[in-house]
Amino acid sequence: MMNKELEEILPRLIHYYRRGELVPFIGAGMSVRYCTGWQDFVEGLEEAAQPGHPENIRSLISQREAERKQNASDLLKKSKDGVLTEEDLAKSLPSYQPSSSDIIRRADLAVSIIRAEGHSRLVEVVRKCLVKDSKAELPKQTEALSKIYWPLIISTNYDDLLAASCTKAPRILGRSPADCQFVLQSLELNTSPILWAVQGFLGGQHPSQKAIEFDENLNEQIVVGHAQYQKVINLQPHFRRAFAEVYRRRVFLFMGSGLEEDYFLNLFSEISLLYGPGHSPSFALMKQCSEAHKSFLLRHLNVKVIECNHNELPEFLTKFENSIGSNKGAADKRLFQIAGAASKQEYLLNNNSDATLSISFMAMPNDCEEGAIAVSIGKESSEGKGKNKPKHGSQSFSVLKSLQLQQDDWKLLKDTSTASLFQHEKEPRLFGTAARNFEKDTRDLRAIPTAMKQLIDTCLEKGYYELHCGLISAGDKTGQHHPVHSYIQMLRGAKNYFKQGWKKGKVADKPFSIIVHIVDADLQNLLMSGKVKTDELILCDDAKVFVEVKKPEARTETFVMVVDYSMKVSELAKVLGITSGFATWQICITPSPEKSDQDGALVPLKDELDKSCEQIGVIPGSRVSFTTKTSSK
Repeated sequence: MMNKELEEILPRLIHYYRRGELVPFIGAGMSVRYCTGWQDFVEGLEEAAQPGHPENIRSLISQREAERKQNASDLLKKSKDGVLTEEDLAKSLPSYQPSSSDIIRRADLAVSIIRAEGHSRLVEVVRKCLVKDSKAELPKQTEALSKIYWPLIISTNYDDLLAASCTKAPRILGRSPADCQFVLQSLELNTSPILWAVQGFLGGQHPSQKAIEFDENLNEQIVVGHAQYQKVINLQPHFRRAFAEVYRRRVFLFMGSGLEEDYFLNLFSEISLLYGPGHSPSFALMKQCSEAHKSFLLRHLNVKVIECNHNELPEFLTKFENSIGSNKGAADKRLFQIAGAASKQEYLLNNNSDATLSISFMAMPNDCEEGAIAVSIGKESSEGKGKNKPKHGSQSFSVLKSLQLQQDDWKLLKDTSTASLFQHEKEPRLFGTAARNFEKDTRDLRAIPTAMKQLIDTCLEKGYYELHCGLISAGDKTGQHHPVHSYIQMLRGAKNYFKQGWKKGKVADKPFSIIVHIVDADLQNLLMSGKVKTDELILCDDAKVFVEVKKPEARTETFVMVVDYSMKVSELAKVLGITSGFATWQICITPSPEKSDQDGALVPLKDELDKSCEQIGVIPGSRVSFTTKTSSK
């Protein structure tokens, strides 16, 4: 049984996969058990460098261990009762665990000794130290990953366990200028699958001894020690630039790597510093990760960590494979557009295939024989004769004119504090929906999902299974909200309605379809260019947002984060390292959920801590800014 975090992140990873943006980045943990782990591998190098005397290279570890025992002895002398022996106290203290940096430095010293005998000797030693148990079964996580088609995989491993396990062996590329150019071309062109071996490649480890074609020069690109890492990062600018381009344009899924190596952290940090955060956070699946390291990776590398054990990873990858394999076997059919409907941009809203949403760039129809038409309107809230009457804008005026109907012949069907629904008395198929904060008499993005639910409910009650509607509460060009924000909230209202299933009316086995008519040129361009991703908005139940942290006399930190709507503002602040001094902090949301003159206004953070992201008006694409009172906005 997978943990909750894995379940929640699965739809978003599938979305990135379907768009060709998800790239696995695999480390030694994906080959462990059959191949040696990183520390065991380095110890093998040390033994090869000084046979019988590897402790000479491990002097750093010996020194730390001696310091630990001395500390134990000092504590024993200070104990009052003297009951504990030095041995007991030494055992009670945790043994020293070498850091990733320590191991890399040890590897560097061992490699420098081995390389004195020639590079061929280094390749020979690495090959010998690489396999731990050639009779062991292939790692289940590697087998599960190999069953999925990946256009690009990045690997720091020297072995061929993954490449030889794939049904169609990938093309193995390294760090040469030609290879880096081919990797960059693959971001735009349809090429054969690629395994980008960024630390060199040996091959020959897979128990089947399956022949894998690769350039033998990749042996020359083996990187082990600190000095070699620095040469790769600093003296191969073509590789650094190619890697930065891939990192900027793709979403990485780290597996089998603790992301603790200084040289890679420096490379990722440089990319983030120069280019800023990418269009999405990357994700790392780790067995264990401290809260401090999680925070570091999120804040500085834009990487979200999800903890999972060795048993969960193969299960997760298998479920991932089943979800993307085909429409019929998909765990979530919302992934797939309707067959043959690419030009119509038609999407499934649930797994039952009985609710669809289509996008049309045409005006709403004059006649709708089997369905309903809905226009966005306002509602008169002032006291007097006109109270609770609809207020019309350009959208409703246009439809009324085309249908040759009067603008005053409406009756109020449903009314709440944030949504009201009207029906035209002379044309029962025509509805008017108002989504507003009626107490303040302002537009409110948070009201739109409620208005959509109200509208769909009414259509089903009256036996309409096709709904044509324009954008709800979008306003005009001078309005505060861009039409894209109304569109996003309409999708959220529709998908949430059908997500858990729904009860049909009198007509059995008849699907429900929503056609959203978009005539705004700006929104049309955003949809056609792919800057607004309808499939992501329908599939993902969380929100991808931009977060800023502004401090006085400090560089503004910017992140792209995925947040749950139920996440408390206090929890979000904690992730960003804001855990105290709330009275000195302010927060603002852009776009502001309400139509007012205070769009993007700073409000005291302490007043918002107990509210959820949904309550403060977060939607996909929101910019959430945290700033101290003394820093500029």
